[in-house]
Amino acid sequence: MTTTHTPAPATDRQRSFLGDLLAKREVPADLRATLEAAMPNINKITASTSIQTLLQLPLAKPAAKPTFSAADEAAELRALLRSSSKSKYAVPTDEIGMALTNTRVSGDLLFLEVKEFRGKLFIRRLVGAPGSFSRYRIPPADAITLLRKINTDPVKYSRIFGQHYTCCGRCGADLTDETSRKLFFGPTCAKAWGIAFQ
Repeated sequence: MTTTHTPAPATDRQRSFLGDLLAKREVPADLRATLEAAMPNINKITASTSIQTLLQLPLAKPAAKPTFSAADEAAELRALLRSSSKSKYAVPTDEIGMALTNTRVSGDLLFLEVKEFRGKLFIRRLVGAPGSFSRYRIPPADAITLLRKINTDPVKYSRIFGQHYTCCGRCGADLTDETSRKLFFGPTCAKAWGIAFQ
């Protein structure tokens, strides 16, 4: 009498390793389809053999990043500036620090200004204090990242500026009455943001 030996099911570790190899190796389409179909019921022997086969295959090349030309970048920056409110802003660095590629950040806040000068909109980094700020250009890719963040809640980031400097968060002027100090916006700037001044 002959007995047939049924191989034991593949271990969770084998299945996980196989899945990882399928994701990271250049696997021919037919082999990939066969292994993916077999995965639910694959046994230890087949899993071990498949792992050895996949280890011989080259690593998959990373997907090419979409190209973003300088003209595309400039067009997006102009569009974001047009949709942004002219104001001063303070963005917490923990919200954007790792997303910036060419702008070094330190401290808790990054101070910015969206302004129009001679008919042209621009964003600049502010360093110093109201009345004596130095303004620095921001590389286009980082300017895009910052404008996207600001545009999610411009009033919030403008108010943070006002809270930090105890001034109007939008224009940087001194706050001369209790309501302005409570809102961190003067009456004209509060109205520009659509905030009731009372």
